[in-house]
Amino acid sequence: MEEKKLIVCARCGEKISHNSDLVVVVNFIAPIPYHNDCYSKELKGLSGFGVSNQPINGSMGVVQTLVSALGALMFPLH
Repeated sequence: MEEKKLIVCARCGEKISHNSDLVVVVNFIAPIPYHNDCYSKELKGLSGFGVSNQPINGSMGVVQTLVSALGALMFPLH
């Protein structure tokens, strides 16, 4: 049996135990985990300035990943 990784909310510091309650956002470069409720509160607060408005574990995150991968394949850095 695989051991689950401990994921802690960046806002409240409590353990995130269910995938349905996990929202992952990108703050400039690093992915940051939040509870669903904490993510809503973070966006409303002043510290929401550095947090993207779009969670990366949603449907738009998948689309952005695919577009980025296609772009990297079409225009490789030499």
